[in-house]
Amino acid sequence: TRFLYCASGQLGAQCRPAIADAFVFDTLRGTWQSLPPLPAPRYAGTMQLLDNRLHFVGGAKPDRYTPASDHWSLAIEDGRPIENNWRDESPVPRAAMHRGSAVIGGALYLFGGQQGDFVAITDDPNYTCTGKTKEAYLADTYRYCPCEKRWTRLRDMLVPASHTDFSVV
Repeated sequence: TRFLYCASGQLGAQCRPAIADAFVFDTLRGTWQSLPPLPAPRYAGTMQLLDNRLHFVGGAKPDRYTPASDHWSLAIEDGRPIENNWRDESPVPRAAMHRGSAVIGGALYLFGGQQGDFVAITDDPNYTCTGKTKEAYLADTYRYCPCEKRWTRLRDMLVPASHTDFSVV
């Protein structure tokens, strides 16, 4: 409850380039610290703290349209990394971005998400989004148990849902 973690995304509005930066905010001291950057820039991934490891899953690749199935983790102790780099974990079976996630009973759950997103207009210095894209919304649910080091597909949600990134309680 003391530390807040954030990783990836973009700096600025519209369809600016993805970043790999990661940070931790100490709520008692009111300070930010850098964490090791993700192995690659991503948009709209999801991240949770599970068994003292940050788990970053999915998102969109630097073209902003192609979904990623990557799953990386970083060991954390008292809000600080105890490793210099994120390590590869089992990739999620279906690549997606804008997924909801939660840690429940020692497992990481992923909910919904989408494939496809807006992209920047080619050579536009303001990175204006095209506004034209094909998006597919997902109803998928997955569980990752660290002891098994694999993802299990669970029953689909009742309806597809996207952009629920930080709205799962």
